[in-house]
Amino acid sequence: MKQIYSAFKKSIFIIIICIINLGAQPWNREVITGGASYISKLTFDNSVVYAATWGSGVYYSRDKGASWKPMNRGLANQYVYTLIAVGKSLLAGTEGGGVYKCNKRKMVWRPSNRGLGGNVVFSLVEKDGVLLAATWQEGLFRSLDGGNSWKRSSEGLGNSVIYTVTAGKNIFYAGASKNGAYISKDEGAVWENIGLAGMSILCIHNLDSVVLFGTWKHGIFRLKKDANEWEKIEGAFGESVKSAAYREGEGSLYCAKRMMGIYKSGDYGETWSNIGLAGQDVFSIVALHDRIITGTWGNGVFTLRDGSTEWINTYKALNGRKTYYSEQKAENVQVGSNNKQPAVDKPSLTGTRQDINGLSKSHITLVKTCYSGRLVVCYKIKNSGKVSLSLYDHRGRVKKEKMQIVQGKKIQETSFCKEALKSGIYFISLRTSIDREVVAVVHLK
Repeated sequence: MKQIYSAFKKSIFIIIICIINLGAQPWNREVITGGASYISKLTFDNSVVYAATWGSGVYYSRDKGASWKPMNRGLANQYVYTLIAVGKSLLAGTEGGGVYKCNKRKMVWRPSNRGLGGNVVFSLVEKDGVLLAATWQEGLFRSLDGGNSWKRSSEGLGNSVIYTVTAGKNIFYAGASKNGAYISKDEGAVWENIGLAGMSILCIHNLDSVVLFGTWKHGIFRLKKDANEWEKIEGAFGESVKSAAYREGEGSLYCAKRMMGIYKSGDYGETWSNIGLAGQDVFSIVALHDRIITGTWGNGVFTLRDGSTEWINTYKALNGRKTYYSEQKAENVQVGSNNKQPAVDKPSLTGTRQDINGLSKSHITLVKTCYSGRLVVCYKIKNSGKVSLSLYDHRGRVKKEKMQIVQGKKIQETSFCKEALKSGIYFISLRTSIDREVVAVVHLK
């Protein structure tokens, strides 16, 4: 989920930091790019790891993430939120381009949108020939022919924003924005709300006897299938849980928590221990038999081998080098203990790193709303001079513009938009005399 969050009062912001090279043309979809280090989804299939990126399409690795190659032939929209393997094919859900499909051997993409159109597709799932696509403000779409054609399948959902969808045994689960959890027992045709009203569900993971729901700002909830009862997993910091993975042989569950790193549980989520990557915004996890691979927002892919405490930034292997990330505190931190972690507004690593660029070059440090609904942008530039700020809607239309002269090397706070914004995707452009930066903001009221 083609996602850094900052929430104040009743608004949720997903801030995507994007560095734009000098000389870029006026704003358009091709210019707003995070690149290969912005990983939105990881998928493992038949010994191959696939990575969906925001702005650089899809990559694959045949050596468990040690090296990566692009596979973007025919992929016209390279802002990819989600990626799944179905038989001999891969399907990618994109930002405003609907679904693309490719043969895993030929690696040539083609649009697969008949009946779906150019929707924003956040999540895809397939079970027993039923394929579901979770979309922005249009609920769910269903395909019964491998994604070649789609029909809307949102009875009970309406026009909800659906962030995630997953499958169980003869059942499907969906997570909506601010509308909680849904269930379908008829192959995704009709949906029923089963709880967590008022919450936004970011990920769902189906286990043998329970289903785990990761939420925005409310931590993790567990649904017991036999009793149909909800249980809040205490001590989960109340933070956002974006991704989860389960390792069958080991019986361990892994979850990614916003800016708090990776947590591990060996008892279906009863207790958790931190295993590193604090300060990284982890969007996706895959659990292989001998290692954990994670995709981060802005710093590429990290791998942790079994028996090791050293994370390797394997995205840099694209350029012939690897980066090692070592935690200063090796001991595990139990969730719910008295060891509180500091609040983090932007990535600040607690360990050491080399050759990781990403957000370190960013001017914009925070976007927030005030009590009146005004949009406030906090930023810092290297040298004193003129700064131009512009706000665009998702179609590239200018909503607001502001220019000012500011002092360098100091945090600036600018009231940028005086009226409340409607829900939607916006882009903030910050331009100096030497470079330009763009931040994508998903605003949910």
